[in-house]
Amino acid sequence: MATIVLNYDGRNRIAGAMLRDLLQTGLFNTESKIPNSATAKAIDEARAGKVIHCGSFENYKKEMEK
Repeated sequence: MATIVLNYDGRNRIAGAMLRDLLQTGLFNTESKIPNSATAKAIDEARAGKVIHCGSFENYKKEMEK
């Protein structure tokens, strides 16, 4: 079995539609990669509600000084 890696602009509507159509044929398997430990930790914290809500960058800097 051959492996193909596609790099495309996810905001490009035509590329996205072509990729969805290609995958809907059922001829191809997709493989997702497991995120690294830092990304997994950030996802877990966001799901647990450990996030900071700031309206502006100035407010963000104030929150980081605490």
